[in-house]
Amino acid sequence: MDLQELSYFTHVKYCLEQKERAQIKIRRWYQFLKRKPNIRVYVYEGAQTIKLAYKYNVNENGVFFKSDEDATECVFNNKQEQREYLLRLILKARICYFINEEFCDGIFIIS
Repeated sequence: MDLQELSYFTHVKYCLEQKERAQIKIRRWYQFLKRKPNIRVYVYEGAQTIKLAYKYNVNENGVFFKSDEDATECVFNNKQEQREYLLRLILKARICYFINEEFCDGIFIIS
């Protein structure tokens, strides 16, 4: 195997591993969003200092509200679209954490 073949093999192997890791991450988050009836999602923005940009609430009926203060604003009530939207938020985040609480589990996102 010459250097060019080795380089190509290494590149293909790296891309395949990245794809597998991404698929595992997507499946885990999708299952988490599917199992939890009540979720709060906190989205923070910023590089040096972070500030709260959005706060989403999902109740047990699957209705997706934008914040606690304005609970009349419904973003999605289709569960499939809601999960896809949250999954996009999670996957494009720089940092993402679970928040385990007694009443309502949450997701902490820094984008």
